[in-house]
Amino acid sequence: MTITKERQRERYNTLKYTGICMGCGKTGIPLFYVRCEECRTKANARHKRRFERLKAQGLCSLCGKFPAEDGKTECQNCLDRNRENMARTRKYRDETGLCRACGKPVAPGRKSCEICLSIKRDFEARKRANHPDQKIRERDGFKCRLCGGIGSRIIVHHIDGKGREGRNKSTISNDDPTNLITLCDSCHYRIHKIVRFSQNLDLAIALIMALCGRSYEQPISTVIANPRVGR
Repeated sequence: MTITKERQRERYNTLKYTGICMGCGKTGIPLFYVRCEECRTKANARHKRRFERLKAQGLCSLCGKFPAEDGKTECQNCLDRNRENMARTRKYRDETGLCRACGKPVAPGRKSCEICLSIKRDFEARKRANHPDQKIRERDGFKCRLCGGIGSRIIVHHIDGKGREGRNKSTISNDDPTNLITLCDSCHYRIHKIVRFSQNLDLAIALIMALCGRSYEQPISTVIANPRVGR
């Protein structure tokens, strides 16, 4: 069995780096592919049918022998084996200068190839564009509402101090647009420093509301529930 697996692995690597399809033997396959487009389409359809059948039966979608773990489509044995294989693959690719994700040569000075870097940049751009904070930044013109600075990093701050940053991710925040304001790093730090270290909490909150263009008319309990909670 060991000899057979070694021969299969040797044949796989040979075909992979010589551009020969493992399914039909067609030449001219792109580098790092093992099947032509037609064989890939057939294989994907075949794998999808098998996956759906095993999933409906509650069996592991990889080995098809053991029940799948709760909330998973694989059994525990296959999950452990996959983790070991992924760790071994990552180590090998790091040592040989290949992209961790796809195994292609990395870009100069990077740990990923150009294609994976482009995909990641597009994903991050879409994520930022769809984030609720982006609407607040657009509303305030991408500048600090206190000093008017536009050169530094712009942060969306909760005026009432109920944010979800750092250790307060479980805090129920008030994300109403009227409770949000854009600040630069310096002004954001100044506001939190005033709230956390001021001896006169009434004066500190009045100053913050004045800076944010609000009148200090609400009780302290409704304006800021915890002076150490904020964003």
